[in-house]
Amino acid sequence: MKELAHLSQLAIDIRLQKEAIWKKIHEVTQKYLKEYGEPDRHITRGVQSNPVSGMISKLEFLACILQPVSSERKSQFYGLKILLIEFVICSDISDSVVDSVAHEIRKGRELTPPFRYEIFKMLPSASCPDYTVKLAHTLQEIAKTQKLHKTKKDFIRAIGYLIGLRFFEIRNRKTKLAPAQEIVRIKKQKKTIQQLSTVSLRADDAGKLEGLYEVIEPRTEVNANNEEPAETGILFQQMVNQEDLNFDVALNQQRRRSAYWLEQATLMSPYNSGLLIQPECERISSFLAEKLESGSKVEVFCAGLISLNYFTSLGFKVLLRNFSDNRFSPKGVYIRKIPPVPSCYKPSGRDVGKWREPYSHLELKLPSELKNWMSEYVNARGMVSPPASIGTEIEVLERCRNILTEVRDHGRYRLTESMVENAAKRFLTVSTVGALAAYLITGAEIERPPIISYYANVNIQLLQDSYREVLKKLWI
Repeated sequence: MKELAHLSQLAIDIRLQKEAIWKKIHEVTQKYLKEYGEPDRHITRGVQSNPVSGMISKLEFLACILQPVSSERKSQFYGLKILLIEFVICSDISDSVVDSVAHEIRKGRELTPPFRYEIFKMLPSASCPDYTVKLAHTLQEIAKTQKLHKTKKDFIRAIGYLIGLRFFEIRNRKTKLAPAQEIVRIKKQKKTIQQLSTVSLRADDAGKLEGLYEVIEPRTEVNANNEEPAETGILFQQMVNQEDLNFDVALNQQRRRSAYWLEQATLMSPYNSGLLIQPECERISSFLAEKLESGSKVEVFCAGLISLNYFTSLGFKVLLRNFSDNRFSPKGVYIRKIPPVPSCYKPSGRDVGKWREPYSHLELKLPSELKNWMSEYVNARGMVSPPASIGTEIEVLERCRNILTEVRDHGRYRLTESMVENAAKRFLTVSTVGALAAYLITGAEIERPPIISYYANVNIQLLQDSYREVLKKLWI
């Protein structure tokens, strides 16, 4: 916790783009340290110097953040740690990619073998002005080097992920190698613009990045092996600031997610296949109720966690790590923070009395079967607080997935993780209040609000009634 407090203060001092996130992290960590403190730990040398020694392979991200480093390498390493935390918070990347990137960053400060460290010592200090721009420029210059060792390429590629750039990507579609998971194939026959390999990126005299971009024109003919049509690349030099084009990976993912839910709001109907049907709701309700009464603490905790995921559309990791500002009452109430709508309509002085006052939170009652669970596993601050005897986060998540596998009963029910997590959101979408209720009660802060939320201020009682009706359908 002390390490996180130090990193957040450094991130605020160097004024990164996501300064608001770091201010929140710093505020929370300082409050925690003030209330609970943190015992001093004797620092050893070698492998044992890492606090998660012995479990590093399972906790790569945590191991990287907690990894101590010598003073002469501290500034570069802290900069990479800050970017890694932003990468995890603001992007929707798979755990395997996060672990791989964290592993490379942690190994970068090691003197032996020297391959990564030769790159590491060339990186700029975290405290220098325009840190991310200089980091991108440094990586660009290193990437031009001929015959780089594979380990160096892996290290450069990992750092590139943190700032939204790609290095050493395989672009020849005739190769037998499978494309990286993060590359999405566009099958529609239309022109698209995408960023070319960052080997072509450079900085101008003012220090801003200039990029080379590619227009992809899919051919209409297909070869004899029925493979996908080959692509013809037409290159052109675009002399613009890269930031103006918004090639931010996390931002693009947020937009795609928002667009998906806005589209769902127009397509959703009571007969849409995305909604759970009554037998599926009955199946998961009875199964979770039975698990909540079982004698196993692990089973009880995981069943309660799945129930909260089912009723709130908050992900397992969000619930376990308390990433959101939503809270729970031990008495069985979900205290939902209402996400503020930027640039929404604000009445003028003479119209103030004619408009409802905006509200910051909703209190939503959860099924009574969860009261005992919440009184035991929700702490005084309204957060889910699993005891140490339950196991690690990885073990809890694995057990939750196993329970959902049992619920599906060899495929008889469509109760996948996605269907369960989005069940409340989809039922709210077809309620009387519609997409606005879905956004206010289950929407994430990174989602774009529906247009009506810029003008409408819904009565709290109406939202509570809508949620109560949805729970009647979900919990049978």
